[in-house]
This record gives sequence, structure tokens and C-alpha cells, in this order.
Amino acid sequence: MSLRPIFHRLSAFSLFGDLKGSKDFKRFAAVHISFLFFTTLSSVFINTFFMKNTGDMRASILYNLFNILTAMVFMNIAAPICSKTSPRTVVILGVVAYNIEYAFVLFMGDASSNYVVLVGLLNGLGGVFYWLGYYNLLTDTTKDANRDQALSVFGIVLAVINLLVPMSSGFLISALPGNTGYLVIFGISFGVSILSMVCTLLLKAPPSKNKEFRYLESIKLVVKEKRLSLPIAVKFCRGLREGIFTYILSVFIFYMQPSEALVGFSTFLTGLGSVAAFVVIGRFMHPQNRIRLLVTATTIMVVFSVVLLLFTNMYVVLAYNLINAFLVQFMITPTTSIFIASVEQVPAAYTHRQEIFAIKDIILNGGRAIGILITLMLPVDLKLYAVAVLVMTAVQYGTAFLGQVAVRSLRTGKEEAA
Repeated sequence: MSLRPIFHRLSAFSLFGDLKGSKDFKRFAAVHISFLFFTTLSSVFINTFFMKNTGDMRASILYNLFNILTAMVFMNIAAPICSKTSPRTVVILGVVAYNIEYAFVLFMGDASSNYVVLVGLLNGLGGVFYWLGYYNLLTDTTKDANRDQALSVFGIVLAVINLLVPMSSGFLISALPGNTGYLVIFGISFGVSILSMVCTLLLKAPPSKNKEFRYLESIKLVVKEKRLSLPIAVKFCRGLREGIFTYILSVFIFYMQPSEALVGFSTFLTGLGSVAAFVVIGRFMHPQNRIRLLVTATTIMVVFSVVLLLFTNMYVVLAYNLINAFLVQFMITPTTSIFIASVEQVPAAYTHRQEIFAIKDIILNGGRAIGILITLMLPVDLKLYAVAVLVMTAVQYGTAFLGQVAVRSLRTGKEEAA
């Protein structure tokens, strides 16, 4: 199997600095693009699949909760494996977990809705292994100067996938009888996940330089070193909102109008907003204006969250989805770039990246789990969910504040090193 056609297409991103000349980045990007396709395709409709079969939106909430909790627990296993092997190894393990998840849903069919906890566990297991390898590979194949642009490449690809795939899939599911359309979609996801695993085997797999996994030592380093603790605290605050937004807009739409086609159209709007966002990020975001853009995005989202609370109807939800798709990228990209810059700047952290990435993911998923638990404890009421959306969006001012302090800390550290 040749990846040359994929690499050729990726070379079109010549506007993103020196990424065009990086073969390692192109190989990594080919794997990640296939991953984005199959996870996006399945994640859009797994929530509606469970809601439709059980008649209870809490089934979707439980699925997402156990997805996050599994990621928190198994990070303590994934990180030592990555430390003793290579990022490629954990990426393969993650994709295998997704293979098992899709195979289980295909085999069980409608009955898989009785096992939302197990499906959530498999999804969380796949995510924790894959994303740990992803952050290691992203760090290895990019630099701080072009990392925003690299993230925008993936963001644009994800947005294009959101534009082309979910809406057509939603119409397909709606057109086919029963849950046949769902099983077709999960079957496609299974096939592409197999392809993703094959692509991963073609990545370079240099052995890890850190064969010892020093977890307690790394925790002490994070607590002591502000250049690490602040960016991780930023991730926690971001996670509070992300937890709710893993499913809440799909729940709003499907609760108001049980239509997979409408959910697919909503995801199409998400793609439009994301494409626009990542074009702007790729051209204009840089280390000096990351926090300013984050604050601006948060302020606009707070205003529209108030509108969502006051006028909770389908048109407002769809408009909110489009606006959120654009602005949320200005919350995510800066926090990711700041965190990776902190790992690069602190020598001990870079040496023990797996431990630091593990700590970061546990804290981030802790924030997500809290966000999900808040909605799980609320009565099934869209107005109350809208209040939760508003509160968690306002919390992002805390993300911006901590991010600004983290940036100053990193700048001070760089000046002292010079």
C-alpha cells in the first residue's frame, strides 16, 4: 500500500511554514486523517443510536461519562507502555480498541444499547492510547513556531470531514428502515479503522529514550514547576466545558426533533464553522496573540449562551452550533500549543513526556467528567442544560487567565535560559 497520493495532497498545505518539507509530519498526518474520519463518522451518531433505542437521553450521557472515566483510569497503563516502547505502539493499541468497539456494535446490533457502559469503556480505551501517541508524535514532528499551523491542518481536514460525511450519513440512516443505516455507518467506521492501523505500521517507531516510568517524580515536578502546572490547570478549566459539549448539542437537536438527517445537517454546520476557524488560525494565530483570541472567543460565546438560554428552540440551537464550531477552536488551539511549549521548555518534562502527558490527560478528563456529571445530576430539562452551558462557557475566562499567567511564566523561563 502506497501513501504517496495522500502525501501529495498534504503537500498542498505549503502555506503552513516548513511543514511541507517534513516527511515525518506527512506520515503522521496520513494516520491521523484516517483516524479523524472513522471516529467522527461513528461519534456523531452513536449518541443518537443509544437515545433512539432506549428512549432516554441519559443513555448517551452515561456512554460519554464512562468514555471519559476509562480514559482517566487507563492513562496510568498507557503511559508506562508508551514509555517502554514507542508512540507508534500505543497508537496501534488505541486503534485496535476502536476495532473491537465497532465489531461489538455490529455483532450485537440493537442489543448493544443495553451495554452503553461497555461501549463507552472500549471507546475511552481507544482514545486514551491513541491520543497519548498523538501528542508524542505531534511534539516530535512539529515545533512551537509551526504547531498552530499543524493543528490547523488537522482542523481543516476534520472540518471537511464534518462537511461531507455526517450529513450524507444522516440522510442515509433516515432513509433506511429501522437501524440498518446505523449498522452501515458503524461498518464503514470499522473498515476505515482497519486501514488506519495499516497506515500506523508504516510510521517510524524509534524506541523510547525513557525506559523508566517515574510517575511520582513527574507529579512532584508538575507541582513544583509552574511552567507545567499552569498549562495543565488551563486544560482542566477547558475540560469543564468540553465534557458537556461532547454530546449536548446533539441531545438538544435529537430531543426536539428525532431526526438523524437533522443531526447530520447540524454537523455540516459544525464543519462550516470549523473550516473558517482553522483558516483564520492557520494564517493569523501566533504565540503572541493566542490568549487575546481566546478571551474574545469566550466573550462572544457567553453572549450567545445567554441567547440560547432565553430562546431555546431549534433555530437558535442550530445557529449556536455554527457559532460554537467557529469560536471553540480559538479556545482549544491556544491551550494545546501552550501545553506542548511548556513540555519542550522544561528539560525534565521533555525527558519524561509520557508521564507529563498522562498527568495532563487525567486532569483534562477530570474536568470533562465533572462537566458530564453536572448534566447527569440535573433533571431532564433543556433550560437547565442551557444554564449549564452558560456557566461552563463563562468558566473559560478562568482558562484565559491561567493561560496568560502560563505564557508569562514560559516567557520568563525562556529569558532566563538565554
